[in-house]
Amino acid sequence: MQRRTALKQLGLIAGAAIILPHCTSKEAATEATIKLHKLQVSSQQENLLATMTEALIPKTDTPGAKELNIHQFVLRMMDDCFDADAQKKFMTGLGQAQKLLADKTGKDAEDCTPADIQALFKDIEASKTSAPAQGDDNVKAFYESFRQLTIRGYLGSEYVMTNVFGYQMIPGKFTGEVKIDANSDLKTILA
Repeated sequence: MQRRTALKQLGLIAGAAIILPHCTSKEAATEATIKLHKLQVSSQQENLLATMTEALIPKTDTPGAKELNIHQFVLRMMDDCFDADAQKKFMTGLGQAQKLLADKTGKDAEDCTPADIQALFKDIEASKTSAPAQGDDNVKAFYESFRQLTIRGYLGSEYVMTNVFGYQMIPGKFTGEVKIDANSDLKTILA
């Protein structure tokens, strides 16, 4: 009987010895929550991207982009659907935007509020019309693709499609017999 108890305890100690280093490593703390194949994104960059999506589409009476995890959609689309050059520009632009944000506000990027990020977006929008500064092209390329993917992800999210647009799965409701009052009454025909 004591031998069984000793073997169980030995198994638990061996399992803990295997798992414990992975739980306390610095890599586990800096990895993103989404697994990507080509992009290398830290948790700090992912959090910044989530805050940026929330600054672009804030929470009102509908959930914001951060609440719907649109930043994960942006990262997944960038990882799966864009070529290596666009991915490089995106990641370089994200790093430069992070640096610009820190320089502009005087605090770390993760401490910035959505209002600080919106001010950065306005600066990037304003710099589109002026002559580009050195290295400014990557920030503009990042902002354009980030903005487009965020809007696409938000409008295509399940919450927006079902609760805002009233999307129903096809074939939807079928009414076999509908009385049409006038030939031009499209609402009756399409309802």
